[in-house]
Amino acid sequence: MAVIDYTDALDAGWRIFPLHDIVITSDGKRCGCGDPECKTIGKHPRSAAWQHTQDWDDTQLAYLEDEDGTFFGNQFLDGYGIVTNTSELLVVDVDGRNGGFESAKSLQKVREKCGYIVRTGSGDGEHWYFKRPADSLGKALCTNLAQYKGIDFKSTGYVVGAYSEHESGLRYEVILGSPASVTMAPDELLDLLERKEKSYTVGDYSVDENELATMVDAIPNTEATTYEEWLHIGMALHNSTGGADTGLDLWVNWSRQSNPSECVSTMSDKWHGFGKSANPVTAATIAAKARENGYAATVEFVDDTEWADDPIIEPKQNSNAIMEHDPEPSDFSGLVGRVFEWIDSQCLFPRKHLALAAAMQVVGNAAGLRYRVDPVYKTTLNLMTFAVADSGSGKEAVYQAASELIAAAGQSAAMHGGIKSEQELVRNIVRHQASMYMVDEFGSMLAKIGNAKAKGNASYLEAVPAEIMKIFTKANSSYLVSGDMRETIEERIDKQIATAQKRVDDGRGGEQELDDLRADRLKINNGIAAPFLSFFGITEPNSFDAAIRLDPDMLVNGFLGRALLFREPQALPLRRDKYAPMPLCDELKARLFELYAQGHAGKEFDRVRLYGDRRIINISADARKELDDVYLYWRGRGQELEHEGQGLHTITTRVWEMTIKLAGILSIPVQDTHDITVELHHVRQAHAIVRRVTDFKLSHCIAILGADSHDKEERTTGLIEGVITVIKGSPDGIGAGVIRNRNKKYGSANVNACIDHLIKNSVIEEVEYRDARNRVQKKYKLK
Repeated sequence: MAVIDYTDALDAGWRIFPLHDIVITSDGKRCGCGDPECKTIGKHPRSAAWQHTQDWDDTQLAYLEDEDGTFFGNQFLDGYGIVTNTSELLVVDVDGRNGGFESAKSLQKVREKCGYIVRTGSGDGEHWYFKRPADSLGKALCTNLAQYKGIDFKSTGYVVGAYSEHESGLRYEVILGSPASVTMAPDELLDLLERKEKSYTVGDYSVDENELATMVDAIPNTEATTYEEWLHIGMALHNSTGGADTGLDLWVNWSRQSNPSECVSTMSDKWHGFGKSANPVTAATIAAKARENGYAATVEFVDDTEWADDPIIEPKQNSNAIMEHDPEPSDFSGLVGRVFEWIDSQCLFPRKHLALAAAMQVVGNAAGLRYRVDPVYKTTLNLMTFAVADSGSGKEAVYQAASELIAAAGQSAAMHGGIKSEQELVRNIVRHQASMYMVDEFGSMLAKIGNAKAKGNASYLEAVPAEIMKIFTKANSSYLVSGDMRETIEERIDKQIATAQKRVDDGRGGEQELDDLRADRLKINNGIAAPFLSFFGITEPNSFDAAIRLDPDMLVNGFLGRALLFREPQALPLRRDKYAPMPLCDELKARLFELYAQGHAGKEFDRVRLYGDRRIINISADARKELDDVYLYWRGRGQELEHEGQGLHTITTRVWEMTIKLAGILSIPVQDTHDITVELHHVRQAHAIVRRVTDFKLSHCIAILGADSHDKEERTTGLIEGVITVIKGSPDGIGAGVIRNRNKKYGSANVNACIDHLIKNSVIEEVEYRDARNRVQKKYKLK
């Protein structure tokens, strides 16, 4: 008989996750988590978020199984857990050491109907696997029954899967059948476990038992949960349910998220003592903690949603639908295409959206001090760009490549990797006419800014984005330094002038440095002429989304409102089979340097400033007409949003200028020419990019505002926008697990209902496909 292991569980469509291995030391066996005091040896999930395990796609499985040993080896071989509720399972867990087999005699007829039974690793227990009928899903079932000592009925939590290693040295062994032969739970078992529906008041909510379970499930329970936090949840559940067994079961299930071996009898003793407490923890604690961790009341969908086409006439788009697929260097004919190609070649894991963003940033930086678009508009080429991709997915390669290109252009002295204060921002722009910020993991700073604004402290952090915007928008005028900051910087420069003067007086050179410092001193008084500030920030989606939730206005009216946002849809890109980074050729380095320096052969750390005369990038008649259409289209979109009253219309007011900026950058050719013209295809490419960015901003804001809204219609609209945005980002389709994870603040049940609603209304479609294991999987794509 073939060994039954994790591959059979995967083939059955169950949600599985890896467990920490068992480590043998001189002191005995320990958990592979590294904690010598860990009590869940062989049962400890590697991920604290195991309960949110999704259907693994081929790329994710390739990483977890790691057959080549590139990463951590096969993480499922030593042990794996099976999430019972999302795998739609009911598992009868018989523990022989606590009298389970004696109790199981009364359930012999139930056991006879079971098609898959596993002997536990202790050798003294069994797991009886059953499927849950569709009409049973979502209903709360009893976890323990007094008359069945030593038996747990697991419809939530997880169980350790067959062939996993146990602390005893044995493995979980199949007694009967396989995952493919699991039978439906018999009615007598479901009737035994089904609870009578009750209603509970929890904080501001009146909820039934299933909704209460959803609220509790929203509260994380990890190794970091303290004893006091654990106790308070139990006391709050006791208060919510009036001490009923329902609450005890919910507490037990929640506790077992971090400690699968939690003793029910010990918890029961504590439970019955909660009602005697002089200072009880109330039900409001559950409501507050659930909301803090993304709980949202159930969303209801109606069937009369109108999916009408946008009545506003849109600008025409070229047949090469840029950004409707992953962008490619061949989509762009100018210098951006060449730079994009080189950056992309440096990436072991392709990050096309980020590589395009970085390419436009690099070219905009190189050309930005010299060029303006149109003799009337004089639109500058400085960009503010945020690139969002999952941790460990290859964004670092893009960051390093872009930094290398900026250095090749002779601008490294003006490149900065972080921002400490608004004073530093001003000092940098005094020292060089340009400040080019390349900031990695900027999401953490966004979160600090959002927290400072929400709590009313750390005002210096709030001042940073405001100062960035002041300088960013002054590229065609002058930036005036404020009074207090002027004095501080003047004192600093005066000391430097004194030091430089002494060096000159002593005959040790430094005349040029002295002249530069005196020029800086004049700038402080007279204003800094045409400062050029650009910003390129890379971060991962969780910290970015958390920051926006703290302060959605940052995306509407804050400095993110003027930024381009590029988000990689794939969390685990497939590694390139033939990875061969292109060398940075002299031709490309020379072109970037020529754009910036125009023949100035300065030293690497010379002042980064405008050398020579400014030049104008002209706009052709066809391109100008297209830009007029872009303006009218987004003005119409803005008027519609203004009428909806959420304040999102200001996002649309910057689309026209962003399109001109990008069209100007895209028009810069590979070869040096004196005259550069924005053509029709440049505008269409630029607008396709900006439109995708703007649609994402709008949808993201609507989804975030809806998740926090108490208005049912706003919550429903927000969830629909959130689901469609995720699906739109992956034209080839995306799994339900990813959709749920990206919209987790709405709750899994609401997201599933939204997916069904969108399918019913022909907005999206469900597509079946076979993965690398020939299993039938489902994904969702726009129709």
